[in-house]
Amino acid sequence: MTEPEQETGQSSTERTSYFTFGFQHAHAHCGFTYDKDIVVEITAAEPRAVMVQAFGTAWCWEYHSLDEVHLEHYPRGVKVVTPQFLARGREDGTKRNCRRAAR
Repeated sequence: MTEPEQETGQSSTERTSYFTFGFQHAHAHCGFTYDKDIVVEITAAEPRAVMVQAFGTAWCWEYHSLDEVHLEHYPRGVKVVTPQFLARGREDGTKRNCRRAAR
């Protein structure tokens, strides 16, 4: 592991982005609701592509730093999710593979 990887826990090709949802953007995934009251944190080579794959275009903003997000507007805080977790299960509410994903 290179020195930057040791400090951040991510490879040099990955970056972290933070995403928020609008008032009418609610998504169920593996029994968890993502909505206007939560911030999603994704670390990947292309976090925006992961977000679009998981939630389509029904979300609001992408931020590149948590400092940009006014957390007082998000009472449920920040949910760290991985691309692997978002790829499991389906948004239609089925829980296929969700138990394994929650670990």
